[in-house]
Amino acid sequence: VSGEISFAQAARERMLTDGANGQLEQAGDQSALLEAMVAQDRLGQAVHEHALMGEVRGEMHGADDEAALLRAISRCAAILFDVPENHLFLRDPQTGMLRGSAFEDLLHEIVIDPDGAANAVNRAWREQRISHSLDAEIPAGVVDRQLSRLWETQGTLCLPLSVADRSLGVLAMGVSRQQLPRLQARARLLRLFAVTAATELERLRQREMNRQRAQDDQRLLERQQVRAVLHEVSNPLTIMRNYLALLATRLEEQVTRDELKVLQEEMERIGRILLRLSEPVGGELDDAGVNLTQIVRDLARVLDDALCRPHGINLKLNLADVPLVLPRGRDLIRQILLNLIRNAAEVLGPGGAITVSIQDGINLNGRQYVEMAVADNGPGLPDHVRAKLFQPTVSTKGGGHAGLGLAIVKSLAEELGGQALCRPNGGGGSIFIVLLPIY
Repeated sequence: VSGEISFAQAARERMLTDGANGQLEQAGDQSALLEAMVAQDRLGQAVHEHALMGEVRGEMHGADDEAALLRAISRCAAILFDVPENHLFLRDPQTGMLRGSAFEDLLHEIVIDPDGAANAVNRAWREQRISHSLDAEIPAGVVDRQLSRLWETQGTLCLPLSVADRSLGVLAMGVSRQQLPRLQARARLLRLFAVTAATELERLRQREMNRQRAQDDQRLLERQQVRAVLHEVSNPLTIMRNYLALLATRLEEQVTRDELKVLQEEMERIGRILLRLSEPVGGELDDAGVNLTQIVRDLARVLDDALCRPHGINLKLNLADVPLVLPRGRDLIRQILLNLIRNAAEVLGPGGAITVSIQDGINLNGRQYVEMAVADNGPGLPDHVRAKLFQPTVSTKGGGHAGLGLAIVKSLAEELGGQALCRPNGGGGSIFIVLLPIY
């Protein structure tokens, strides 16, 4: 556009100079006058196109993500060129194929091999020029016929999208035979539009790449900080664990030694939980052959002394006599149970009761589960709270609690392949249920 403006301005200046010298009137130089008129027309057209591209660029620039940008490109093409049926086929970096953009399901299924059978789309891609399927001397390809049938148009007109010698894709538009000559006469505007669209797409992708790189750098920094904290925390944990072991050797009562053993195991679990913070998400759980019944008994004894009895709350167990063995997840199960019992204890007062029960033989969608339930006789939950209960911002306790405990329960249960539920307790209060797969 700037080149056209420069050309027109130069011609206009020549016209003014010639007029000043009286050459047009004296020589009757009609060719100079004609040149000036053409230049004036070119100038007006170039300014108009420049203004149009400014509006198009502003519309595209407001897109927040690639899907929104592709919709903006399609919308602008439809308005500017009167082609309501149009679609973008972008290069897949993994396969090298041209794939329909995802905002239309049917067209997303169309995959075009740039080196395959001839059609207007891959001609535009290979030759980097505007191409169409209505040339009588070039038979329409399969893709051309597919698009025409889907759009109910007579043919397709395709614009290559490229920037800085990088080909990004092709914009295909459904056209009629009557439209084609009018669009061909606007070839310069079509090319300007294609360059603008490609530039905005490349800009957005670069911005997303920079954002992703910044996120990766931030995660790396946070992981390094976590590892530094873990290194500092490991020293006092080791000292506390050693002192507990020393204290156990000096006590004579077996019950006390058993309680200290549970505390030692909890200290070790804290260490493992902290260690998991430094591991990538999705790391393998290394537990095997977990005795769920024994986990509940051991942890309930500690929580009864620490959380329940001091506040007048009765903690009861309803467990199977035979061990219920799960394939994995010792530490995660302890964390789930701790959060559920603590959550119940914090809403109960003196005289409250918490019952922990385990039941096997639960069949859900053909898969076998064990049910671990924590029931309380508290005030219960309104339906609107229960509907969003496992979200981090929802609390059952009030008083400024963030409700993170139940969100953690849900997350840990899903990590084990299970799920977390809540329902009213028939005698008042709530029952929190965790289903854990047994294989």
